[in-house]
Amino acid sequence: METTAIAFTEAERYLLQLADKTEFDFYGLSHLDPEARRLRWIWTYGSISNKTKHIHHRIGSGITGAAIRAGRMIVLDPSHAKTEHLRSEEPVMLSESLQAAAAVVIGARNDEHGVLLVGRRKPSDFTDDELRALQCSAVQMSGAIHTIICQP
Repeated sequence: METTAIAFTEAERYLLQLADKTEFDFYGLSHLDPEARRLRWIWTYGSISNKTKHIHHRIGSGITGAAIRAGRMIVLDPSHAKTEHLRSEEPVMLSESLQAAAAVVIGARNDEHGVLLVGRRKPSDFTDDELRALQCSAVQMSGAIHTIICQP
């Protein structure tokens, strides 16, 4: 139990460190329930909607589903042709009024634990530095989330 609490604190610390390094409007960390095949949002920062933390959605839809299927970061910004289509399939983008977002899987291929999602409420492209910081945070969070999930 104590290890789980430490892991939660560690994962939250990585999310807040990402927020300090970047200027996104929204930061969210979801947990993947492989049996139910659903994502559940466990942490949000910069949220403007009470609905977001209560969203549970299928893992195959939207930008988060695309990241899980691809096993890599997916970026939706004004330069991406399918932004509006994927935006309309992502409940968090709708509830948070996000116009641009990036999602990266937490965990290794075929051992996904969740998704880290960041976004902006105004349409703008992400910088390479921002995307590197997002990727690094996802790697750091992977160990903490693995500890939480694997605790008896």
